[in-house]
Amino acid sequence: MREAIIASMPCDYNTVSQALNSPIPDGKAIWYLKQMTHHMAADDDLTWAKTHRNAFLIRDPRAVVASYAAKRENPTDFDIGIKRQVEVFQAICQITGTRPPVIDSAQVLHNPKAALSALCAAMDVPFDDAMLSWSAGKRATDGIWAAHWYGVVEGSTAFAPSKPLPAPMPDELEALAEDSRAAYEHMSQYCLEVS
Repeated sequence: MREAIIASMPCDYNTVSQALNSPIPDGKAIWYLKQMTHHMAADDDLTWAKTHRNAFLIRDPRAVVASYAAKRENPTDFDIGIKRQVEVFQAICQITGTRPPVIDSAQVLHNPKAALSALCAAMDVPFDDAMLSWSAGKRATDGIWAAHWYGVVEGSTAFAPSKPLPAPMPDELEALAEDSRAAYEHMSQYCLEVS
């Protein structure tokens, strides 16, 4: 989908980083911006994030690798981005002078209301029970890649209980997950307390 994705949006770094600090569209109070580590090169200037309220979502490396392997042949460290996430986290801490909240997807799936309430409190955003469910189907905000990645989400209407970690994977995938374990555990130490 590379060509279709590139054609669907601006790809110039300066244009994009300036847009990230433009006024919130449509007079809304909150503008959620999902960033992915494989979209952030090591030498990218992340100072555009200084005025944002940042939060980090983490996930067990074995679950990340299994998810990528189901959709992409031979995922790499760059694809799964867990080590890069630590670098971005440290950069954001330095740029903003504060440590952003971290939440693990397992916390969200175990107790969505408690996890999202904790995250909202940390972000100074009012919690609303409407955050716990949604209508099935496609969303214009999902992006062109939704056709490849979001089938399960499009068919859902609420958070589903977490699934057990995958059964043993091929050796190269297990090694990829294990190689990111220390970075994941580093981020885990900053997870919000969820009751």
